[in-house]
Amino acid sequence: MSIGINARAHLRHAYPEDPALDRDNPAFDWDSFWKTGDAKHVPIREGCEATWFVCRRLTPAQFRRVMTEASDFDKFYQAIAYGLVAVEHFRGADGSDVTLRHKRTDLGERLTEESLSAIFAVEVFREIGSRIITLSTLDPTRAQG
Repeated sequence: MSIGINARAHLRHAYPEDPALDRDNPAFDWDSFWKTGDAKHVPIREGCEATWFVCRRLTPAQFRRVMTEASDFDKFYQAIAYGLVAVEHFRGADGSDVTLRHKRTDLGERLTEESLSAIFAVEVFREIGSRIITLSTLDPTRAQG
């Protein structure tokens, strides 16, 4: 038996409480979506647009930085700072789509503080930060043996 890393370069993740998700659809299966990242498990209500968070794996140096944080929330915050590439259909306080900006750091690309503030919501940061951390760890579903 062997294990492997999650090889996805990018993953589009939804927020589970997004009202655009069609929870009444028999195809809705959050656990399968979390395991596979396949959007077929989170159907969208007709006429709605779900918000998608485009995430990437953290580098080893970024992952070490994230995991040195004392609180879980600070871990999630740093994971988003380094691992969130883009958002789709995320509306800012003024009602317009938010565009994320990145800056160069010694650990690689990172969201600007302005971008982090534009998308800040505690529940969203918990969900998306956790997803990025999971994406950056071993994937036992890729085991072979």
